Amino acid sequence: MRAKKPLIIAIIVVIVCAGIFLFSKGEKCRYVKRVTGFDISSCKILKSEDTHGGFLGDGEYILIADCGKDPHWPADLYGWKELPLPENIQLIMYGPEPDEYDYSLAGEAGIPYIENGYYYFENRHPNAEKEDSSEDLFDLFSFNFSLALYDADKDMLYYYDLDT
Repeated sequence: MRAKKPLIIAIIVVIVCAGIFLFSKGEKCRYVKRVTGFDISSCKILKSEDTHGGFLGDGEYILIADCGKDPHWPADLYGWKELPLPENIQLIMYGPEPDEYDYSLAGEAGIPYIENGYYYFENRHPNAEKEDSSEDLFDLFSFNFSLALYDADKDMLYYYDLDT
């Protein structure tokens, strides 16, 4: 019986780890769907990194997902728009030119410049005039926004939250 005890413990550890992994993937998928309306449950999550938790909850959340060749992109998702990005989002993510990372947000997050696809933007700052507009992005005293980019050529989703 003693020889079976380490095996049983190992099996329990594997089951618990698998459950945690599946639960955390499900949570990430639900979060992105709740914010953007895009269901990524069939996508493979390549990166998920959350640095929130600092002073007043400041931080970033980055999620990169490979959606494969599954033709599930619903063109009629509410709030999604066709690229290119509006000027203020372009500036904060990529700088004045796609290869210039003035703010380094896209570069540090591992988000490439995307020419063909869609984007979703939500300005979550309490003083923002409109949630779906970046017009006053640089007029506010901090950044609180969510941005999702879908690369239609590579079927990749890049999700980015910033709270400062």
